[in-house]
Amino acid sequence: MRVLLDTNIIVSALAFPGGKPEQIYDLLLAEQFEHVTCPEVLGEVTQVLTRKLQIDPRKVAAAVIPLGQISTVTSVGRVSRVVAADPDDDIVLAAAERAHAEVIVSGDQHRLALESWRKVQIQSAAAFLLGRE
Repeated sequence: MRVLLDTNIIVSALAFPGGKPEQIYDLLLAEQFEHVTCPEVLGEVTQVLTRKLQIDPRKVAAAVIPLGQISTVTSVGRVSRVVAADPDDDIVLAAAERAHAEVIVSGDQHRLALESWRKVQIQSAAAFLLGRE
């Protein structure tokens, strides 16, 4: 299964251990699904961890660089307007489509409200884990 983890899932897994995002991240590390992403998501993860959460940039790099190495990283290409309330959401949708992802795991309410987009299911962390049982 090809899965794109949204920025907020990755940030939560790395910065706030013990929750569902970390469980999903552990599944990724155990190669239980193929993770797809794009440079924009990896960059946003880096920015949130270093600037907003003020985590040491060396620690952030030590986490984000390997994530990029174990993931299929795709370019976004053309981005269509889908989420009017938050155009940044469109980048994640475009990356998922371009990488032929089957699922986007997100905590973003704008994306979750879509439920699916062009054959890509959009699920919360809880729903994703429940579907794996």
